[in-house]
Amino acid sequence: MLTQIVFTVPGEILGKERPRVGRSASGAPVVFTPKRTLNAEKAIGWSCKAAMGAWPPFDGPVHVEIAFEIAWPVKWSAAQREMHKFAIARPDIDNSLKTILDALRRIAWRDDTQVAKLSVERGYSATPQAHVRIEQLEPRGRR
Repeated sequence: MLTQIVFTVPGEILGKERPRVGRSASGAPVVFTPKRTLNAEKAIGWSCKAAMGAWPPFDGPVHVEIAFEIAWPVKWSAAQREMHKFAIARPDIDNSLKTILDALRRIAWRDDTQVAKLSVERGYSATPQAHVRIEQLEPRGRR
């Protein structure tokens, strides 16, 4: 039985963009998620699926750990890079977190309500990426 998965999502994680409102062919208002957000969520989902293999989504409460690594500012010297461990930059950490959590719904877990424990950090790196670890806290049968 699968109790934890670990995977890496290459590239910088976009912050979750706000839903947009457009018009259908008949002129009715339609709410949609921007394409950039949808594409980012698909890439995250595929990384998770590759790590999970044929295992179904977790049923019980889960602990999610995410470590974002974002690119250093281009103008920083080697000394500045050594000095700063944690990143203070856009997108906001909560918006990047939302992109990942929404992307993993129905893949790693059935619903976001199962995320009972969360650990997130963001630092600088030469290689932008996100490391994700998901651990089932309590096994639970299906209702």
